[in-house]
Amino acid sequence: NAVLCMPPDNESPAPKAVACCRPRLHAEMNENPAAVLVTVGNVALEAVSALSGILKHRGRWHKTIEGRDFLPSIHPAFVLRNAGALTELERDFEKSKRAIPSPLADFKPTIARVWPPSLAYRSVVVDVENGADGRLLCVNLAWGPELKDTLILVGDAMYAFDYNNVDIEYIMHNGKYDAQVLRRNGITARCDFDTMLAHYALDERAPGKQEEERQYNKGVHVLKVLAREYFDAEDYEGDVNDKAKVKGGKDFSRVSLEVLARYGTLAAHYTWRLASLLEAQLREEGLYEWPFKQVLMRLSTAYIEAEYRGVRVNRSLMGELEFKWGSELEVLEEEMWQLAGEEFNPRSPLQVAHILYDVLKLPVQEARKKVGVYRAKGERTTDITAIIN
Repeated sequence: NAVLCMPPDNESPAPKAVACCRPRLHAEMNENPAAVLVTVGNVALEAVSALSGILKHRGRWHKTIEGRDFLPSIHPAFVLRNAGALTELERDFEKSKRAIPSPLADFKPTIARVWPPSLAYRSVVVDVENGADGRLLCVNLAWGPELKDTLILVGDAMYAFDYNNVDIEYIMHNGKYDAQVLRRNGITARCDFDTMLAHYALDERAPGKQEEERQYNKGVHVLKVLAREYFDAEDYEGDVNDKAKVKGGKDFSRVSLEVLARYGTLAAHYTWRLASLLEAQLREEGLYEWPFKQVLMRLSTAYIEAEYRGVRVNRSLMGELEFKWGSELEVLEEEMWQLAGEEFNPRSPLQVAHILYDVLKLPVQEARKKVGVYRAKGERTTDITAIIN
């Protein structure tokens, strides 16, 4: 604040008051240096510089009395009185945001060709990169919230790492895929926390069948999308994807180790941060044990084994069950048609909704929470749990 004492009748501070408080203000600014300095309102503009007239000077970079760059903008109170000024305020803050130096600008990933036995952690992110032929190129690790808490394994270090220590929690994003890549390269890995499945437990959106729905929900559980949504991450995939392009897809073996390691470091880094955030949300909403740990993670482990080993199918037994259950279903369908007073397809949500709400006149459900997702008020749901409750 330019001044700490509020003038009577909510008037603007007098120039003498601003001048009196200026040494205190600049001392505070020096004690708490920020990457970018933004002032709002004419009083703040006059407090840090020799300028006056916020509408004249807003949106352009200027120097403070002490020679520091700052961006003046209009005061939010002015926007409340002049709604059209919101656009200018938003533009100014977008400009200030672009001026913030990226913490990734000077970061150089750490690459290890020999496994360092001194490294210690209780949980670790495991992320892999492979070529188009399935060959393992590097394994990306993260064990803390900082970029320095990362390591890229290549060569022998990838195979010396312990992927199944009972005292360690292994974190992956889309762990089923990474575990399969490792398995095809002779490594059996465990995934205890999958950030993609954790986000799915909180947000069940899927691409959907309608074009508009597909475009809106496209990539909703993809790591780069989540990193952008939760952490305002920059596009860290652009460089590596450009260099990996081949006819019909991508081949990361065409990418230099330096570029691939930087990409892998950020993927592991954001996975770690995402895991901490999503676990807290799952626990807060009562979804951590069920369905996340007891259903989604267990099924993921089963799918990993099933996809690798295959599934033995007893075709004769399936034929017998198909005949037996098919006959029973026909009887049940006949009973449903009699109760409803007309024939309908019980496998069609639209037709079931018609029977429930148009024929049987059930009350349309209010907004209700289902595994972390809220339905819209008045939805003609066919979810049995919602209907019973």
